[in-house]
Amino acid sequence: MPDHYEEVVQLVIRPPRRQYTTEQLGPVRTLVGDTWVNRHDEVIMSQSGLRLQCSHWAAEDTHEWLDCSRRPCVVYLHGNSSSRMSALEILPVVVPLGASLLAFDFGGCGMSEGEYVSLGWFESEQLRDVLAHVRATKRVSAIALWGRSMGAVTALIYTVQDQSIAALILDSAFSSLTQLMTEVSQRKAGSAFAGIGLRFLRSSVLERAGFDIELVQPIDQARSCVAPAMFAHGRRDDFVEISHAHTLRDQYGGVSHLGEFGGDHYSERPPEMYKEAKWFLQEHLLTWHELPTHSDGTKVPRGSLHSRQANANAEPDSNKHEWLSTRSAAPTATVADEDSFLTRLLSCFDSDSVPRNTTTRAEVTVASPTRDSVAAAREARERRARMRPDRGSDTGGLTRGKTF
Repeated sequence: MPDHYEEVVQLVIRPPRRQYTTEQLGPVRTLVGDTWVNRHDEVIMSQSGLRLQCSHWAAEDTHEWLDCSRRPCVVYLHGNSSSRMSALEILPVVVPLGASLLAFDFGGCGMSEGEYVSLGWFESEQLRDVLAHVRATKRVSAIALWGRSMGAVTALIYTVQDQSIAALILDSAFSSLTQLMTEVSQRKAGSAFAGIGLRFLRSSVLERAGFDIELVQPIDQARSCVAPAMFAHGRRDDFVEISHAHTLRDQYGGVSHLGEFGGDHYSERPPEMYKEAKWFLQEHLLTWHELPTHSDGTKVPRGSLHSRQANANAEPDSNKHEWLSTRSAAPTATVADEDSFLTRLLSCFDSDSVPRNTTTRAEVTVASPTRDSVAAAREARERRARMRPDRGSDTGGLTRGKTF
């Protein structure tokens, strides 16, 4: 088999490992804006026996009377030839939100053990083990996943199994590994050899790294995801073409937006993307609530509390950035629908102004809303809208299709 096929195999399972030292992560206590942040490093053992190197940045407790024991947390998931070092880029975005930032080296990357990567397949299991460890510390509340390339695919594969994830930021994800490898093979060897090369690639990866590339199909998980998602992709990306992002966004099962920028797969992300990510996390991570439970102790599916599909198909608000494209459209949610939803949602939690819900083993039955409770819900929504500044001014009138 020609050398370029071996090159593609190495690109999949053994890209260059990012080499760095702990000192390059910066001091363990550092100033981010006007907030002092402490970094805690530890080793987390995966169920497969790999020692994963992990770092957790959190604002230090400034007052004894201030209980900061449980913070929202953003978990950063790096790309296939990167490491937790990349998380430093989003530290100035996360800390001002009052959230902590967690990052770790996937197996086969950075300082973690392991020989190969699997572009999301085994990485999703490593993410499961890391989150189980972090949740056991009782130091985090809501969790959002911010993934880039392989990390974005890992987030999609994992979130189907964990409906407690509050939000996803998915940068440069691919929709199908076999499609991606076909495109890469065609660019390197031409279409005449792509079919033969893909069979060789599949058998080589399975033999060496122990996973089947035909099973790594994030598009399948995207259809079942309900967590709000912000997709981002460079229009000049010549490794994972932007068509993958359009496919994922179009098939995504929940609220989703796609932001396009002028860079490529490896270029520095524009400031406007980080601004939108900050707003996105404020809207979805900081307002997250624990799922209510049925009487038998099982969690109410998050999708049943709010028809995310209806919201995804609704027309975008006028103050949304135009560079964010939503899925095209069908029925638009009405104000009455939103009032009814807010009343039902509030009734799932403790409230003096809204009647509580009653549950059975089979379903959740919410008490009918009263006129006063609907008015209270509308007033609360309008008050939040007045407190939120117009986001359009942040980006200087950016439109989808223009370069950041």
